[in-house]
Amino acid sequence: MEVRDIVKTWLKENNYDGLYSEGGECACEISDLQPCGENFSDCCPGIKKTWDEMTENQQAGCESGADFYIIKVK
Repeated sequence: MEVRDIVKTWLKENNYDGLYSEGGECACEISDLQPCGENFSDCCPGIKKTWDEMTENQQAGCESGADFYIIKVK
């Protein structure tokens, strides 16, 4: 089993949809985890939302137009 598989399992078991970068540079869904090929040890678990589903506060710091967003859970 690879670390990526362990992370996927943990995300699913804890009701997360994927990972996001605190800096807002990227986000990925469980089904396409770490497509960037970069080290994901600083990424955080989050839930998937569309632009319209997010509050103005959640939209802050995000660029509109993405297919989805993985955001922090409160």
